[in-house]
Amino acid sequence: MPTLAATLLPGLMALFCLGVSLRHFARKGAPWNNTWLYASEKERQQMDTASLYRQTGVVFALLCALFALLMLEGLLQTGWLRLLSALVAVATVVYAIASTVAMGKSAEPRGKKEASP
Repeated sequence: MPTLAATLLPGLMALFCLGVSLRHFARKGAPWNNTWLYASEKERQQMDTASLYRQTGVVFALLCALFALLMLEGLLQTGWLRLLSALVAVATVVYAIASTVAMGKSAEPRGKKEASP
């Protein structure tokens, strides 16, 4: 029998993550991203905020899917939904790391050449 905590809490978290994701895809408010939070005011003015909003929106959309799967697993108790939610969790971490590395590479100054000996 499913417990209230196994269904209600992941459901509420899924709704919260969906709201945050939609807010970021609409580019409303400040991005919930470490790059933005730890940047100085001068660095924030020079940042490409579109990529920050997109990255954060995708990560929270994946977290929404993860919590929705956990809620369904709590309701249905299938076992295979737990495996699917683990795959979504791994995909979320991989996407977050890969997109951060890609944004870091695109932020490096271009046209910088090493001096030849």
